Amino acid sequence: MDAPTGGERMSVKRPKRRNYESEPDFLLACLRYLDAKYPGREGQRKRLAAWQRWEIERDAEPDIARLRELVALDDLTDAEAAELARLSTEYVEWRRITNPRHTKKEKKK
Repeated sequence: MDAPTGGERMSVKRPKRRNYESEPDFLLACLRYLDAKYPGREGQRKRLAAWQRWEIERDAEPDIARLRELVALDDLTDAEAAELARLSTEYVEWRRITNPRHTKKEKKK
């Protein structure tokens, strides 16, 4: 990056693959370049994350209803038990994504 002088904005040069030893380093440089060139991208990422959370929340209701039905059953078939296990796992993941404050915190050693 060039050092800013006076009132000039800091300029970032577009990365070239040949200047980087590995693909991940090159891709990180590309992300830094895009973030510097288009500062509104951070807001765009937040909007995309919000849409993903909304889709997860919206699509979970039928699964939650089916999970309630399966929990209420006294005798489960093998297929129902497998479905219950799958839906339970999906529900825990859904809760973790949509409500991160309910996740267990790791204990410090």
